Amino acid sequence: MFEAAAVPAVAFLVGALLIPESPRWLGRRGRWDEARAVLLRFDNDNTVDEVLRAMRVTFAQATSDGVADTLRRPRVRHALLIGIVLAVLQQWCGINVIFNYAQEVFAAAGYALSSILINIVITDW
Repeated sequence: MFEAAAVPAVAFLVGALLIPESPRWLGRRGRWDEARAVLLRFDNDNTVDEVLRAMRVTFAQATSDGVADTLRRPRVRHALLIGIVLAVLQQWCGINVIFNYAQEVFAAAGYALSSILINIVITDW
């Protein structure tokens, strides 16, 4: 079981090491030459200059609010609070156990396979 998961994990790790850095991330940090080099790997020279120009305009227009400032806004704070409360309640009530072991629970109750699948869909819904 471990080997079955290890092979795709190693393939993903090797692939992740080959992925170039994001041109937007490089541009945000002022590394425009590196951003241009990454973009040139995927497109021609005219389009790259246009994309870099658009990125500079976007960065100039963007507000300097960080993540913490965004999370403190009342509208976002309410959504964040609801998400945290739902996550805590989900763990507290144990509904994950029902979802993870639903097939075994319904099989132990004597349901046929087709009925088990229908009941799982109804339970998850």
